[in-house]
Amino acid sequence: MDGAAEHGLTYWPPTVPADAWWSEVPEQETVLVRGMGLNFCDALAQLTEGRGGTFEPDTNNPERLIYRPSGQEPHIVAGSRRGTPYRAKPQLEGYYAHTLETRFFTLEAVQELLDASAEQLSFERDLWPLIRKDANWNYYRVLARTSPDAFTQPAGEFVRKLDAILLDDDGARWAQRVEALVSASVVPGRQLQQERLARPFEDINFGSHDEYAAAVVHYLDRDVHGSLQGEDDPVKMAIASLNAARTVLKCVLAEAGISDSSWVNELRRDFEPFVEGLASGPPVLRIQQLAALTRAGVVRFLGPEPRFVVDRNEGCFVAASPWVSDAPVRARWLIEAMSPTNDVHRNISPLLSNMHERGLVRGKLMETRDGASPVTSTGLDVSASARRDDTALGGLKLGTGAFAYRVVGQKDAVEPGIFVLGLQLSSVQWGVSIAAEAESPAHLGARTIADADQVAQAILAE
Repeated sequence: MDGAAEHGLTYWPPTVPADAWWSEVPEQETVLVRGMGLNFCDALAQLTEGRGGTFEPDTNNPERLIYRPSGQEPHIVAGSRRGTPYRAKPQLEGYYAHTLETRFFTLEAVQELLDASAEQLSFERDLWPLIRKDANWNYYRVLARTSPDAFTQPAGEFVRKLDAILLDDDGARWAQRVEALVSASVVPGRQLQQERLARPFEDINFGSHDEYAAAVVHYLDRDVHGSLQGEDDPVKMAIASLNAARTVLKCVLAEAGISDSSWVNELRRDFEPFVEGLASGPPVLRIQQLAALTRAGVVRFLGPEPRFVVDRNEGCFVAASPWVSDAPVRARWLIEAMSPTNDVHRNISPLLSNMHERGLVRGKLMETRDGASPVTSTGLDVSASARRDDTALGGLKLGTGAFAYRVVGQKDAVEPGIFVLGLQLSSVQWGVSIAAEAESPAHLGARTIADADQVAQAILAE
């Protein structure tokens, strides 16, 4: 961060937690931590249990833990855009919920869209409505089964009405009809609010850091309770539906694609951060531990949308949230609790850097909305022959494609003998950091492996 070094401040940029020297973090000193995803959980483990602190069961509440500090912990003040950590994963027998019903966002449904239209798919127009339908269906189906008192009419009757609306092919009006049905039939506080799932404290003001910490602890306790309920919790099943949708979405994006503007604005900017905070969370134990650390006063939170700056007059980091009316937090340490960005233009690989310098590779330019200048993708430009571009519209069959991607160099030419796999395909594939998913069909959850097989066949054929 600009200005940190000249004031003797310590700034840790994004890094892999296993590579950090956690012993250097001073005890009993305020440490700012930016990011509350999985790396945040790893950082907490190092700075608490890793320093001799212990967790023990709360005899008064079996869902809670109590933290016994060692006295060697720093005072951790965490912040992120949403103001809360990633939601805990539900306790399930496997990776996917066995009772989950995916009815709308399927390869078959997307195939029908492709066969019926000559236009390129749009995430917001074509795919997101199907994903939302599944999330609504799984939420209210479980709510009706577990909490019939949440309805002002017989739960079974509500489910039948919801089913009819979701199945009726009426374009965008289904969402309005579902909203009207829910408003009339589901008691307040039990209705699914998808936007609130990821940002529970958006547009809410708090009078102090302690007031915000109390609200977050209550939120964490409810999240833990839902995770322990597993497939009997409506919220966790709605999130499980979103998680299952990601697997189908990866296939659709890789084989059919969406427009550049949809990729940049709708998928990467809007949907990706939304679903990551919900479906990519830690085991429930980590959230139980975070709640215990907060009750013990070891951890505090800045609030939503915090701003981090270097105060050059005082020579320290300053962080504050516009939604928490309290004094800004000052510290001499700032740790980025997130992994380094995957970007082909920001790397330390001598091989990739040399290939850039020689013009053998380039980042893919993606067109955006309203005639704005193209943006450079985080991934490499690859040959169109490995994409849907060379497939007649309506002739593509989803779930059958794996590709031997070849790089396109700065002279607009495909470079012979240079293939691309994995992370560097983030210009044409989504979720490339996961090479294979447990319990997922091979054609959906092991695309990197399937692509590697195609590369091997291409090499042997040359």
